[in-house]
Amino acid sequence: MTYIFFVGFVFILGCLILWIYRIQVMMWVRHWRFSQQAVRVGLQKEQRLLLWQLVQTYHPSDMYRLLMNSRLLNKTLLKAINDVELDLSIDLKDRELKQYKYYELKRFFDHVEVKPSLDSTKRLKKGEQLLLNRPENVRITFSGWVLTNTRRGFELRLEKGSLNDWITLASGSHFEFIYYDSHKTEHHFMTKLEHAKEEDRYLVMLFKHTDMIRLMVDRKVPYCRLNREALLAKAEVSLDKTGSRRFINQDGSSCQLLELSLASAVVKSQDYFEVNDFVYLQFMGNTQKVVCYARVERVVQVEQYRQIHMQFLQTSRASLNQISSLVYDL
Repeated sequence: MTYIFFVGFVFILGCLILWIYRIQVMMWVRHWRFSQQAVRVGLQKEQRLLLWQLVQTYHPSDMYRLLMNSRLLNKTLLKAINDVELDLSIDLKDRELKQYKYYELKRFFDHVEVKPSLDSTKRLKKGEQLLLNRPENVRITFSGWVLTNTRRGFELRLEKGSLNDWITLASGSHFEFIYYDSHKTEHHFMTKLEHAKEEDRYLVMLFKHTDMIRLMVDRKVPYCRLNREALLAKAEVSLDKTGSRRFINQDGSSCQLLELSLASAVVKSQDYFEVNDFVYLQFMGNTQKVVCYARVERVVQVEQYRQIHMQFLQTSRASLNQISSLVYDL
């Protein structure tokens, strides 16, 4: 009888040790994945340790994908900043030091640039999937697969869909593309359509090659964003460079918000802007209105429209919280 109890005790103890070991191994694997992504993004050792502590505290189940999900990352940093401010058990000097480190992390991710794993469309392989849309209509996103890749360009095959979809695609000249690498990192590029033709129930489109590919590090995690409608459909933006803050749009046409992050915004407008112009931007979310001050960094002509790339100039805590709340509110 004693022998049976002893064997049972040893068996239960062994199962418990294996369970604890399994949890520890999973933690090591998650930490390794996180470290690999952090090194690729460019975080220094001290920053990696600080962010790893935050991940373990706030999002232990999402630690391996946090760095490529800026909405989750910004929420985590804002939560940490607010928690430190409310924690009266910490000395005031230590609180300010912690908040400063968290804001340094936020500023780093607002301006981070990572070398893309895809440096040219000439490296696209047959069968790889791409998402594409027209720059002036980002709410309609199509899926396509690489059919061929030659010196002339790369061919994409799409299911033809409805007549409206066909008109939207066939009448375009420039298209935006989204590509995911093996790490599920989102790449973005624009290129020109050479020609399109129908083949059975498919649409085959030939595009020019481009080397202008950049990472979308500060976007939602890829499999949560198959198109931009969730982020952009409910946002309205108005511009004013007169200083009056009246936000009266010329010709009665409103601007369209294309991209929005804590550090910058991209809008589509027919109005004329020059690099280094200072403008006011008024964003309308679901429940609030935010007015920001920005500087024009780049102007890209796309057909009859202009893409205005702007950098926010307000850096106070209140402004960051307002902009981040608006991003999440959308």
